[in-house]
Amino acid sequence: MMESTYTFRRAQKSDIKGISNLVQQVFGVNRKSQYWEWKYFKNPAGRGLSALILHNERIVGHMGGIPIRFSVAGREAIGVQEVDFSMLESHRRYDLFLKMGRLGAEICSKENFDFSYGFSTEVTSEIAQVLKLKKKISPIPRLVKVLDIEPFVSQRFSMKALSKIFSPVAKAALQIRYPEQVAIPEGTQLKRIDRFDKRFDALWSRIKKDYPIMAIRDSASLNWRYAAAPHIDYEIVCVEQMRTMEMLGFIVLGERQLDFFDRSNFRYRDTEKRGWQRYSVSSRICDRSFS
Repeated sequence: MMESTYTFRRAQKSDIKGISNLVQQVFGVNRKSQYWEWKYFKNPAGRGLSALILHNERIVGHMGGIPIRFSVAGREAIGVQEVDFSMLESHRRYDLFLKMGRLGAEICSKENFDFSYGFSTEVTSEIAQVLKLKKKISPIPRLVKVLDIEPFVSQRFSMKALSKIFSPVAKAALQIRYPEQVAIPEGTQLKRIDRFDKRFDALWSRIKKDYPIMAIRDSASLNWRYAAAPHIDYEIVCVEQMRTMEMLGFIVLGERQLDFFDRSNFRYRDTEKRGWQRYSVSSRICDRSFS
């Protein structure tokens, strides 16, 4: 596929450096090659499905997707989650965006995937709908627990002294509303682990029928997603039976920089909690697209 000096094609492993340079220029984020290899070429569900735009053999646009295995009404299906989009500002054109999107859809179609989906901003969602590349299914709420109230309070008061006065009051109110200690069932224990073993396969087998659609959470997918991730040092906490060591559940904690305050460019550290409940919500949304 050619247009003057533009070339459109699927990404290969040899494109990792070019994709990394593009992301650095567009977002100012520097990712090592290990990150891109893990994300697009070491996924147990299959290699990534990335569409590229090249201008004079230089990568100027990238739309990346990864295959995700799902359990849908008792059978396995493969969905493609669209996870990356970047394009140099000097090459942002309607026709180029449209062609890259169509190439991405063509790549997915040739691989016989069941559906594709993504979690986007309002802006990218509107663009995708206008171009008829995607259909909007539902908004997804993001749940946030405030760990340090003082930065929030200081934004509301211009005088630092006032924020110092009100911060302890707000913190005390949060502690009453959200107690730190939560009891676990008798005969069970919490345990930190480094990797997911075969007990998580057994856990998945027990719960998968409880959900009409859900991303498969076996040990292979979990180890790739969390234990092998090179960019975030995840903390994995499980709950197990003390007598039998049977696995009952788990949660994954990851700390990263997030910016929820665009107007003030205020940054704070956020602990993101991931677990069965979050995945089930995401999967139910995908179910509507699948059907």
